[in-house]
Amino acid sequence: MSQAAALKSVSETTTVNGFDVATIQEVAQVLIEDPSKALVEFRVRSSWLDGAAAEHRVESFELGGASIPRKFTFRSDEPREFLGSDSAPNPQEYLFAALNACMLYTYAIKAAVMGITALRIAVDTRGKLDLRGAMGLAPVPAGCESLACTVRIKANATSDQLEALHQEVLKTSPNVYHLVKSIQLAPTLMIE
Repeated sequence: MSQAAALKSVSETTTVNGFDVATIQEVAQVLIEDPSKALVEFRVRSSWLDGAAAEHRVESFELGGASIPRKFTFRSDEPREFLGSDSAPNPQEYLFAALNACMLYTYAIKAAVMGITALRIAVDTRGKLDLRGAMGLAPVPAGCESLACTVRIKANATSDQLEALHQEVLKTSPNVYHLVKSIQLAPTLMIE
């Protein structure tokens, strides 16, 4: 069943998994009719505080050419074993949490579109890296070469429906895409 057909088949249901299915359908129609409204740019401004600690600010994002204000601040740090003060999650933990959160959102909203009521969804992600690479001590990769990701879902659906949902999430989750595909990074150094 196509996504559009799935949207129409559950449009009579008001809310599934916390999402109003009719609203999802309306948003999808707007984006189909005017693809310029689908373009989103996210921004995070980060500043070093001291030692391993940093502060990160989200002030806005751009959607379809319009700036949408937001105001969030969060910190990162490193465990004491990595010379941090252990006051906040470290960057790898935020990266894994960002992947998990994006997948959870995608599972929940795609399930709603498919008429699947999710009772529980959990994602566990783990990865190993060699600190020698991160510290420049040996010619080994500086980060994780692979991540293990386990998804647990309980829902009012068949195994085939849940497998179809799983494949759809792997295909459409932005953070799965970011990690699986090679992102071109364009760093610019500005000396003050």
